[in-house]
Amino acid sequence: MRRPSPRVLLALFVPLLAGLVVVVPGAGTPVHARQGTVGLGDAVRARLRKAAVPDGGIGIVWAARGHDSRWLQEQGADRGLIPASAAKVFTAAAMLDLLGPGAQLLTTLEARGTIQDGVLRGDLVVHGGGDPSLGDEPFHASPLEVPDRFAAQVAAAGIRRVTGAVVVDDLLFDDETRHATWTDEDRRAAYGAGIAALTLRRGCCHVIATGSGRVGARAEVASSTGWAGAQVDNQVRTSASGRPAIGARFDGNRLVLTGEVPRGQKGAVEVPVPEPALLFAHGFAERLRARGVAVDGVPRRARSAEDAAAGRPLAVHAAPLAPILEHMLVESENVYASTLFKLAGALCTGRGSWASGELAVTRVLARRGVERPDATGAFPTRILDGSGLSTSNRTTAHTLVDLLLSFDRDLVRGPLLRRALATSASEGTMRKRLRDGAWAGRVHAKTGTLNDVRVRALTGYIDAENGQGGRVFAILLNGGVATHGVIDDVVRLLAATR
Repeated sequence: MRRPSPRVLLALFVPLLAGLVVVVPGAGTPVHARQGTVGLGDAVRARLRKAAVPDGGIGIVWAARGHDSRWLQEQGADRGLIPASAAKVFTAAAMLDLLGPGAQLLTTLEARGTIQDGVLRGDLVVHGGGDPSLGDEPFHASPLEVPDRFAAQVAAAGIRRVTGAVVVDDLLFDDETRHATWTDEDRRAAYGAGIAALTLRRGCCHVIATGSGRVGARAEVASSTGWAGAQVDNQVRTSASGRPAIGARFDGNRLVLTGEVPRGQKGAVEVPVPEPALLFAHGFAERLRARGVAVDGVPRRARSAEDAAAGRPLAVHAAPLAPILEHMLVESENVYASTLFKLAGALCTGRGSWASGELAVTRVLARRGVERPDATGAFPTRILDGSGLSTSNRTTAHTLVDLLLSFDRDLVRGPLLRRALATSASEGTMRKRLRDGAWAGRVHAKTGTLNDVRVRALTGYIDAENGQGGRVFAILLNGGVATHGVIDDVVRLLAATR
């Protein structure tokens, strides 16, 4: 069994010790005042009936925001329901509690062996620290920006040849890159790419095809991420007209590209790679060649902690946690969420896995006084994958509201969580929602959608207006024909109820 490199864990922990001490006002005590709660108003109930949402699929809590934190309206508050992407709130909470808002995620490069006359007799080792943003557009000018900077540092150290190989250390996480409950469709899609402690561009090979030559000729193909060591079987043809339509799949180590691209046009597709860490490994090896550094061996993953042993530091990439959390929540990035979920597990237990990520979330909820185990020792909330893709995830509107209230009172971590949520009529998954009148810019929330099982969710904060107190809320709808518009109507109706 692979073990995480102690050096990777040290790199994560040492600069961040201040962030590891969690001091939560009122920790271990309930954060809400439920007295005086009333049921949903007639207008809200009528809207949910019109959407055919069954009573057993409704979980709603509408509460005052501030010191009294009174619940104002609720239905099914303690009913365990599927949260969809609202589960990402738990992932963000765990990371903020474990590392603090000023944390950085480190990816480090070391030269292991002896360097003499421009020759490294050994390996170049890259240690992954669970940064999901490597090579992604919001954070980097190109997918290979960090590998290229690392290659530049190798060349600057006077190394012109490496007798060993590029070794990527992704041992911080286990090898179960996808959750067992994800569907086959999820696993084939870019949003369901494999989760690793080191990768590029969310674990996907980015393919660009250009229609050229005569109709029927092979299109030209290239990859901004490199090919992750795969053999490319290019079956994409040039067509006379139409729109680009490209298919891509891995068959073992063979990447099969199919479809058509009109002459003179370009088409692109992202396909999850079988071993995400090799995407970084081969991209780094390619940039080393471009910098005039020859590497004798084939890029590979570290096989054990000994295989990832420390060497001479050459370069480090530090990614601030705060903007990564914001991108994850605003754009509802599944790969980011599941990566940080496993990283939270690694910080708790030393190894990132789906099970240790679930443990990290459970500990945060218990520490903040948000949930208590029942008579059997079980907790109401079970977050299995960090992203919300799993239909086996469960939580309650009660838990979501109490968690948000807990952060609202946390002067260190609370402001970052609130800022990281998407804002109505402004950005991400809330860009086109609640745009009317006084709602624009006032709602800061996490959305949730699972079409196959008819799940919709929305949870977050509403800023005060015209002297009316702010609100914190959670709406979980499972079943029926609820849409995002239905939930937005429910928000308006809840606010209008006196």
